[in-house]
Amino acid sequence: MMPNITKGARMSGLLVYLAGPGDSNEHTDQHVIAGHSAILGRDDFLGQLDRSTALAIAHEVDLPRKMFGTKVERIAKGKAQHAYDSGTSSSVAVLEATEDINVWHCSLSLRAEEGQLTDEQWAQITGDFMEKMGFTATASGAPGARWVAIRHGLSADGNDHVHIAASRVREDGTVVSDFRDWPRAQAVCGELEQKHGLEVLESRQLSRRDRRSNASVPTRAEIEKAAARRGQPSTFHRGAAAPTTRRGGTDDPGPERAEPNQAARVQLRQVVAETAATTDGPETFLRELDGQGVLVYRRIDETGRMTGYAVADRNDTSRKGNPIFFAGSTLAPELSWPKLNAGWRARTTTEPAPTEHRERTDAVVARLESATDAVKDATAAVRDRTEDPAPIAAATQGLLSQWARASERQSDRRDVARVSWRHADAARCAGAYGDPTEAGRCATALRQASWSLSVLRTFTAAGRAHAPTMDLALAVGALLMELAAWHEQSRRGAHARAARAAADGCQQFTRTYRTVDLHGQPKTVPSAAVTPTKVTSDAPTPGIHPDPAWRPDDHDRGKGRGPIR
Repeated sequence: MMPNITKGARMSGLLVYLAGPGDSNEHTDQHVIAGHSAILGRDDFLGQLDRSTALAIAHEVDLPRKMFGTKVERIAKGKAQHAYDSGTSSSVAVLEATEDINVWHCSLSLRAEEGQLTDEQWAQITGDFMEKMGFTATASGAPGARWVAIRHGLSADGNDHVHIAASRVREDGTVVSDFRDWPRAQAVCGELEQKHGLEVLESRQLSRRDRRSNASVPTRAEIEKAAARRGQPSTFHRGAAAPTTRRGGTDDPGPERAEPNQAARVQLRQVVAETAATTDGPETFLRELDGQGVLVYRRIDETGRMTGYAVADRNDTSRKGNPIFFAGSTLAPELSWPKLNAGWRARTTTEPAPTEHRERTDAVVARLESATDAVKDATAAVRDRTEDPAPIAAATQGLLSQWARASERQSDRRDVARVSWRHADAARCAGAYGDPTEAGRCATALRQASWSLSVLRTFTAAGRAHAPTMDLALAVGALLMELAAWHEQSRRGAHARAARAAADGCQQFTRTYRTVDLHGQPKTVPSAAVTPTKVTSDAPTPGIHPDPAWRPDDHDRGKGRGPIR
């Protein structure tokens, strides 16, 4: 159950909206389900709500404030500071920034998958909620404040919910404290989920370390701006017209290496994470970002040392047309400048990149096979719990990022990058991105394999590299399933789902390449050899030999299969 709190000045305006049709005509059967005794004692308030009834309820809820003339105000410090900086006197600036917040509005919402509750269940929940939030009579003798809970059907997204409209002024004219009401509401909802048998949000079950390790979530404005890139309607209002232009920007899908049409914050996180995993130091990292069209701001201290950075998509701008920058630590904890430098310092691979074609082919195959062995060892370590799985998850993410960047063909890059993006959320858990020098043997081996592949810059999953690439994909899929099981046992459901989705991506990758030959071309089977009626479930899969150690035999020479080792 999710609470959402807002504050305002006009009780009548709020009640009229709750009794009205809604922004998308989604309000139906508007009626009161719970409230203060002054509201529930009126029979004329308990039927179908209309405008006149809503105004009458608003008058009753707001009556103590009007009788005592109590003012409930706050000073918007940012607004006051802006006015003062513009030359306004301090007294006038404070006066202009003073806001009336006597109305306390909170919605309690369930996930659409949880179904609907009855009016009686919601009445019990809202009563308990308002008691724990301090709006009812207290043990010290202070009377309660007036409030009303209104239900008007499902939201546009199918969520069952109720709205609570409350006055901040008690019956004796004193004010209900709103100190830290947001975190208190979250804690109260956690208690009520347990008490009333509701689904407990996963975020409440996570440890503080796990919560702090999560990446920042795009705001509603960022998501809507991303939808506007392709003229798509807002995801928050069903049936809303699609914006014709992207505010302050263009209709581009975003940076080339990122997932198209995602929020700019998500796309920048993907590009920065992949670039960081495939570079060997700060200079290369910054140069690569510049080369990809990402705007980079370098924070330099008075000694000339770089202490941080921020990035922006040149087409993601504010209302004034200025690029919106995100510091690395706000994209994800592991992308902070100190953590990136720690990862680069831990690199130990110094082997040169082969230049001659034959040597390069040998190096690609050997390093793919070495990476597969490291992945299999890590899978056993996670399954048997012989090593902390958290650093292994982080090292696996680095390997996936490197694999996506090194893939030479567009199809490979797209498929592997999608696996990497899915697993990024699963890899971000407590203990994953600690000091890389303290990681276990298997996590270190995965990092070494990733760095070894990065020296090659690019390679293609064709020719002699085809079978080793498929072996690596299968091994990574198995490792991701073991990590998903570990997340599940640790009560990280979202992490487990992300890991399983990434594993499914690996399986899809191998299924795609079962239908191509060693050079990535569509594999054709003579109709006389195999017909649809003769295909059985036990038939060997086209494109992959059942024996993993299989290599083209002598009879394949001279048939366009390339040189054979």
